[in-house]
Parts: sequence; structure tokens; C-alpha cells
Amino acid sequence: MVTEKLAKALVTPENATQPPAFSHAMFVSGLKAMKGRPDIRRLLGYDSFEQFRAAINSLLPLADKIERLAPALANGPNPEYPWQTNLNSPVVAPVEFSFADFDLRKPQMAKLLQIIDRLLVVLT
Repeated sequence: MVTEKLAKALVTPENATQPPAFSHAMFVSGLKAMKGRPDIRRLLGYDSFEQFRAAINSLLPLADKIERLAPALANGPNPEYPWQTNLNSPVVAPVEFSFADFDLRKPQMAKLLQIIDRLLVVLT
């Protein structure tokens, strides 16, 4: 939910007359919008537009996986509600699932968390 709200802040102009889209699928859009924001690029410590763009592009697949954790978008594992892979399979509770794609020891996840953390510090 934090990534969704952060993304909505990034894609909504200061003088917006309409609220952002009512959607859980915003994180990828927010990251893509950041690529066109030199102020954000500098806040995150990137001098080069090309390096910043490449860094953000490398995180988009992971951001998409995070976005799809929202129960409204998930067809299976999500952090809020138990699920079944099919009608005959056991029910799995989120607390019992490893969510291995989001292991903070993975370099991409650590980098994405660093960016999220920095954005939360500078934008709030």
C-alpha cells in the first residue's frame, strides 16, 4: 500500500484538479513517471539521466510483482488474505508463505527498498 500511495504522489501534479486514478496498479506508473523528473533523479543521487533511467528500468519487473501483491490484482499469493492454488489444494496463509521474490538480501529488492525509503524521507 505504501508503494501505491507513493506512486500516486509522484504521478499527481501539485496543481491537479482531479484525484489520481482509483487503482492499486500504480507503482510501475510511478516509477516510470520518476524517469522524467530531474528533481527526483537528483534527490536520489543520480547525476546521469541515462544511469537513472537504466536503474529505474531494471526495477520495473520487481515493481510489477509488488504491485500484483494487492489482493484485487493477485491470483494467489498476497500479503493480506489466505488463498488456494486450486479447489483441491490446501489453503495457504500469508504468514506461511516465503514471498521469496521480495527477499531483502536480493540486490534488486535492496535497491528498490533504498529508493522507496529515500523518497519517503524527501517527499514527506
